[in-house]
Amino acid sequence: MDKKEQQKESLRQWEEQAAAYEQKRRQGLLRHKLPAEKDRDLQHALHALTKQELDDIRANLNLHGMSSLKKAELVEKLIPAVRHFAKIWFGTMVQEQYDFLQRLSEKKNVAIAAEADENDAYDSLLAMGLVGVGGDGGSLVWYLPQEIHELLGKEKDLEARVQQNSEIARLTRGLLFYYGFLSYEELLARLLPCLTTGTSVDAPHVVGVLMNVASWSDFIQIENDGVSYFALASVDGLTAEWQQRESLLYADPTPQQIGEAGDTDYPVAGPFAQPARAFLMKTLKGDKALVDDILLTLYLTIQNGGTLQDGLASLQEEDRLQLTKPEWEKLMPLLVAYNNEMPQWILKGHSPNSVNQAGHGGHIVSFGEHIQSKPKVGRNDPCPCGSGKKYKNCCLRKDEL
Repeated sequence: MDKKEQQKESLRQWEEQAAAYEQKRRQGLLRHKLPAEKDRDLQHALHALTKQELDDIRANLNLHGMSSLKKAELVEKLIPAVRHFAKIWFGTMVQEQYDFLQRLSEKKNVAIAAEADENDAYDSLLAMGLVGVGGDGGSLVWYLPQEIHELLGKEKDLEARVQQNSEIARLTRGLLFYYGFLSYEELLARLLPCLTTGTSVDAPHVVGVLMNVASWSDFIQIENDGVSYFALASVDGLTAEWQQRESLLYADPTPQQIGEAGDTDYPVAGPFAQPARAFLMKTLKGDKALVDDILLTLYLTIQNGGTLQDGLASLQEEDRLQLTKPEWEKLMPLLVAYNNEMPQWILKGHSPNSVNQAGHGGHIVSFGEHIQSKPKVGRNDPCPCGSGKKYKNCCLRKDEL
């Protein structure tokens, strides 16, 4: 089995394992008994869970000294802890979470069956004890326990706080798009002047919102000394690169640019990606998922210190980007521009073109210049990409283009 076949087999096995886990999890949730409408409170919601699920809630709420308790004893301890946690958590909610709870609370104690793609979101709320679940005719049914419903109704100015929290999350994603990682001090210095909603906020509140968001989605990672973009390979590696460019100041995008970059699709749909994206959408017959996958692979390869050629080699090895020679000839100049106009983490949010034009930190070789200046490789020599193949059977055609 060659390298490409091994990669495909590994991916297939991973997908099978993920599907098996999801099916097992669903079957486990379906076995939970759905309480009668009058009994949909925390007591019944928690009793319906397994001891392991209750232990998970205990761990998620950072409760100690309860691991030896029996199930009934643990439920009694968890009820006031969940109520206390809910009051704090409501203050850190973002719009998506608020919308999920509102759907459940629109009609008191009336359970609803969620769509399949919503089950993961509700499951994350279940892991904190905030919702209940049960099986009903083969469908998962989620409901809001009476106590949580009542606490939610007592919250004042909740919509305004949710709006502000959502702006904090969006702006943080935007800042991390430019920089990859920020210490808490640097994040607050750049974030707070950009806020336009709600009243003033303090550092503990911002950190609380971001910890909540990080547990809900994959776009933000909480580090010991700051926050990072979800796919950053190494904080230490990135900061080491910055130290080598001490004279290069951080890029200074406008609040509007930061907000726009906070869109979750921005890495594959931002202005720097549009020409290449438009060509790929046309060439690949409008397959948005494939185009997003291609551009995100290239984006993350470059941001983590690789080259555009590294990303293309990976896509070709995995048969995710197969084009004719004329199509390559049209695409390559667009990808060179894509690389050179992309704000890059190692350049502190600058693009290679902007750094070259400003003359910061010495001469940064752009991808286009790299193609023109690299040493010549013989057709029958080992390919420089490290694949083990001859150059003529690997990257020659791509390099010629």
